Amino acid sequence: MNTCTITQKVTESLLLAMFTLYLPYKKEFLYLRHFWKTVFSRVFSKTGWTLICTMITIAVVALILCFDYLAVEKTIDSGGISKKSFYAPYSFEVVDEAETKRLIEQARLKVDASPVYKPVDEFNGKIVHNLDVLTSGLNELIVSDELTASEKKEAFQELRILAETPKAEIVYKQLIEQEISPDDWEMIQDAVYYTVTEKIFKQGLTHKQYFDEREAIIKQALPSALNSKYSEVVQAMAYAVLIPTRVVDEAQMEQLRNEAAANVKPAMRRFKKGEIIIEKGRHLTPLAENALEKIGKAV
Repeated sequence: MNTCTITQKVTESLLLAMFTLYLPYKKEFLYLRHFWKTVFSRVFSKTGWTLICTMITIAVVALILCFDYLAVEKTIDSGGISKKSFYAPYSFEVVDEAETKRLIEQARLKVDASPVYKPVDEFNGKIVHNLDVLTSGLNELIVSDELTASEKKEAFQELRILAETPKAEIVYKQLIEQEISPDDWEMIQDAVYYTVTEKIFKQGLTHKQYFDEREAIIKQALPSALNSKYSEVVQAMAYAVLIPTRVVDEAQMEQLRNEAAANVKPAMRRFKKGEIIIEKGRHLTPLAENALEKIGKAV
């Protein structure tokens, strides 16, 4: 008695013992017994064994090919270098992350080309306040007969808004040390207010202009009728009170940048069938990684 016959008999005996417990269902048992007897007779026949061996062989080969197909980690070393070349088995598209990132940066930079500024009223108000404080402090020194020269010098130094400007010494000499007429002093004040509030307020002053071009902008904004004798005094006073008025609203700009970036569509890279994805010895790029994952090469 061969192995197939023994296996068949054992199986039939087990099934018979199992279904004997369910005698009320004899008809069903006889049907199932006949069914399993037919199945086992076919499976353990020569043809059945051939079919089983063929299916097992196909499954093993498919499993080997599957592991070879998916095991990218075996072909990409720890340094991210490809140990072999990969080609596109068919045409497909993947996201090009590097190009998408470049487009996003480009969109954000485009927003910066048209800056949004904060309202100027707050900054203009600070300038006017500085100007009022400066002219009031200088006026007390000019009209005072009670202070000595050293006291006036000390009081002038306390006007830090002016004392720390490049031409502060010229202002001190022409307004404090030398006698200046009330008319000239009034003319100087008018010239400063005109230069600041009528000219510079209208055009505004960015941070770059404030640090790099402030002196030149003030000189161009001076009233044409100003006595050249007091030109440097007016420039020094205007220089002292100014602050940037065209201040970029960074919160608003960042919101606009984020909106622009969100509107950028992912850049797609199309690979044609047979096109090289990554060559042997090349570093694995994000694009190549996406392409390998697209075709089932899990990285």
